[in-house]
Amino acid sequence: MLTADENLLISNRDTISHHNTDRNDVPPPPLTPWSTLDTTKLNFCERELWWYIGNIYPIDEEYDNGYQMYGLKGEPADEFGNRQFISDYIRFFTRTFWQQYLLSKTRSCRENFDTTFFQQAIGEPTCKVLNKRDNQVTYFYNLKLRYRHGPCPYTRVKGVEYAPNFTCYALHFQYCAMFRVIFSQEDGKLDYIDFAGSG
Repeated sequence: MLTADENLLISNRDTISHHNTDRNDVPPPPLTPWSTLDTTKLNFCERELWWYIGNIYPIDEEYDNGYQMYGLKGEPADEFGNRQFISDYIRFFTRTFWQQYLLSKTRSCRENFDTTFFQQAIGEPTCKVLNKRDNQVTYFYNLKLRYRHGPCPYTRVKGVEYAPNFTCYALHFQYCAMFRVIFSQEDGKLDYIDFAGSG
């Protein structure tokens, strides 16, 4: 039997709202460096990407299913500023980086990025998915943002495990932001990249 305080904690943690609300529950970045990437030797393409992914940090908390969740440095506390901040990330990954760096005929950056680059820059992904049909590997880095609709990850409902037998179950991350990176399984190089804000 749970105490009244435990019930209140679970109730607050599991609250789902119609609008994004300020949860203010994202731990700060670790005090020790988490990236093993040598940023002094980055080329033009790598520097442009590092400007954004260098702000993604691992959250030092234990989650159900052993998920490694991530935060985003510099996330503003005020709602409007926060919305603009997240929109900049979405725009950069879905438009700028995709069109100007990956698809550009004059400056293709695809060859500069592989799984090792992202593992050194950010760390192990929250989930890895192998797509045998398209011969691709997808890395999902799920981020716990300050403003969101519900718990991230959403692995418990009223203190009971939610879909406990499913690791990397998509609904576990419905209230998280997602940074997705897709690689060709043939040469290990970057095929696609995008960023989506909190659900």
